[in-house]
Amino acid sequence: GGAVCAIVAAKAPQLIRAAILEDPAFISASSGESNSDWPDNHRAVQALSHAELVAKGKADNPHWSPDTFDNWATAKHEARMEIFNALKTPPPDYRKNAANFGVPVLMITGDEARGVVVSAATAAELQASTPNLRVVNVPGAGHCIRYEQPERVVEIVRGFLSFAL
Repeated sequence: GGAVCAIVAAKAPQLIRAAILEDPAFISASSGESNSDWPDNHRAVQALSHAELVAKGKADNPHWSPDTFDNWATAKHEARMEIFNALKTPPPDYRKNAANFGVPVLMITGDEARGVVVSAATAAELQASTPNLRVVNVPGAGHCIRYEQPERVVEIVRGFLSFAL
């Protein structure tokens, strides 16, 4: 989601007025990081019943807002495996994309200890080198920031949109 949105903000900014990235999956081909396990992990998730997936979500993500799990499980079951075909190509250079953002971009990050993808160092590097980028950190949040602190995310997004639009 966020990585794709970043590509649009860099390569087709005429299509949008602003972009919001929530801990985007910025994985660098040169970093040694990998997303090769994502398809198998998703197949395993889709093999669970709705009730099992809701229970797993609650067990794995105790900090999420309680009203999140039913819709989250439905979305996991409805996601098509073909989306993972995009992983067969090298990941885009997120630094190059960020340098070319043609619209205001908000990137919301959380705590590394809670499993975010974008480290504090990467966020600071991108913020320093990207004039159109605003980075906001939400302390205590993991990768799915909107599920853990929905009110805070709404506040951040509203503030950004009032500035950006």
